[in-house]
Amino acid sequence: MGRGRFLRLVRGAALLVAGATLSFGAVAAIDGLDLSPGVGGSPDIEKGTALPPPPDFLTPATPRPRGGQFEAASLPAEKPVRPFTEVGYGPYVIGEAVDLTDPDIAASGPINPECHTVRFDHPAGPLYLMIVEGMAARLDVSSMGPEGVTTGPSLPNGVGLGSPVTDIEAAWGDKVATEPNKYGVGTDYVVTLSDSKGLVFETDEGKVTAYRVGRPPEVHWVEGCS
Repeated sequence: MGRGRFLRLVRGAALLVAGATLSFGAVAAIDGLDLSPGVGGSPDIEKGTALPPPPDFLTPATPRPRGGQFEAASLPAEKPVRPFTEVGYGPYVIGEAVDLTDPDIAASGPINPECHTVRFDHPAGPLYLMIVEGMAARLDVSSMGPEGVTTGPSLPNGVGLGSPVTDIEAAWGDKVATEPNKYGVGTDYVVTLSDSKGLVFETDEGKVTAYRVGRPPEVHWVEGCS
């Protein structure tokens, strides 16, 4: 054997011995670690049983379909609202048909198709709608009801309960006529606005105690639906 070949064999053997020594030291170093849970180790890693995360662990969230439980609900259409005037109140217009299925109407109790009265809690006081054969016939601000009425809404010109009779005359002039009250209490002031609309003010001691707006002949009915 040549001298060069012998030297190469010796060097190879030395490299094998050095590699084995390093591997044994690395294993010894790992074996020397305390992998208990109390110092940050993991029993699963120590036992060699740790598993990778599931394949869908990082899957993006699925978008919520429209119509989910947090989608804003659509709001019902609001009823047209008008202030109290000689023309009507809210969605109810004197001389026009009334929707008898309206919750406010249905809540007033069994409906008499010939004549029915509905009370509304107007912010200024009770207001009463008379429905005759499905039509809005008149609106009353009066002492109807078991508790009586001490306040109530006024007309847009300010005439209402407690107004002096001079305010009626100033507001409607020659459209005003007077007649004795049916029960002999004070005087009624009758205002003719047109062939289809009018007002009647009941007065006592020169002041308005009750009044109604509506179409004839219902606006002249002294006892309402009775």
